[in-house]
Amino acid sequence: MPDRSRLAAGLLMGLRQAYRQPAVDESSLKAVQRAIDGDAAVRGRYMSFYPVSSASAGADLAHWKAYWCGAQTLTAADFAACYCPATPSP
Repeated sequence: MPDRSRLAAGLLMGLRQAYRQPAVDESSLKAVQRAIDGDAAVRGRYMSFYPVSSASAGADLAHWKAYWCGAQTLTAADFAACYCPATPSP
């Protein structure tokens, strides 16, 4: 089993380097989620962490929100609400 302190240190270093966040906590993770949603450069960096095996391309940047919602929801219903929000009635 991996050493938890080493895993935590690696996670913190990755979060600092990739997203310029000071800690691995709820506030920092929410800030990263907002940045992924609102900043194309941050979104591109986020998608670079999803390598895939394909002769034609890497991660599907057109559908970045599926990855984004998947990373922050725990149930199918929550994912559906995030990825396919209901459109307001006219």
